[in-house]
Amino acid sequence: MKKTFTLFLLFISLLASAQAPTGGPADGKNSKIVGEVSQNNDDQKFNLISWSVVPEGICVRNVPLNSRIKVLDLIGKQILDIQNSSSEITLNLPHKGIYLLQIRQSQELKTFKVLF
Repeated sequence: MKKTFTLFLLFISLLASAQAPTGGPADGKNSKIVGEVSQNNDDQKFNLISWSVVPEGICVRNVPLNSRIKVLDLIGKQILDIQNSSSEITLNLPHKGIYLLQIRQSQELKTFKVLF
């Protein structure tokens, strides 16, 4: 019960601190970005990542090669864990909702909140 309450408070604080949407596709179509959770300002390669909503989930573009991509739901349950081999990948999601998209390359981690 305490863990659930802590996760709920974390979710509320993340929603309250969400910045204006960034990182979506240049044309702005079908982008459902809620906001960034964490950011590493030292490395610009994550700033080029974009995504859009497709019928089966989300399509992520400009992902650094050989990155580890994890998708978590808002209670922290891991939905997907993929090692990418191309710069564009479609992530099949089980149902509509808000997800955390984590992209890790080497020791660098970037986390986004996305709405599907």
